[in-house]
Amino acid sequence: MNIFASHMTPQWSARWLDDKRANQMIRESGQLLSTTINLLEGTNNEKLYETFGPNHPCRLWAGSSRSRFAWLLLHMAYLLGRARQDTHERAREVFAESDKWFGGNKWKLPAEQLLPFVNCAGNDGKGISFKGMKDPNLAYRLYLNERWKTDKVPPKWETGTKPNWAEV
Repeated sequence: MNIFASHMTPQWSARWLDDKRANQMIRESGQLLSTTINLLEGTNNEKLYETFGPNHPCRLWAGSSRSRFAWLLLHMAYLLGRARQDTHERAREVFAESDKWFGGNKWKLPAEQLLPFVNCAGNDGKGISFKGMKDPNLAYRLYLNERWKTDKVPPKWETGTKPNWAEV
């Protein structure tokens, strides 16, 4: 589970993901949002995904403030906007339920600023890590470049925008 936060704005961060990772991030964003809601409510909402990875650094980041939860919610919206309308039906339901919950329950999250992003830019299995960098947005850009180099199929941006920093 990860949040590929390559830019401060959720729109650009979502737009710059290659199609493969954009599709992955739809479910992962839903899992992070669902887990946060389930933990705050103390129950598993059947309209959401089951609780998963409650202590994962990205989940802790997403659930630590209103602005962070809202950022991830918007990121998921932009990712879903890239996807064909006939796909990700379950994720669309999870998004709608998460958005509805946030509208009436944002007060349950601390009102803190957005920064900083959590830096989980690494993959131990592939020997890639930029987790020690202070700028998480740059760390994710560097990480994505390294991951794109290891992909068997070159990345595509049929529904997004290839970033000018992409080295593929």
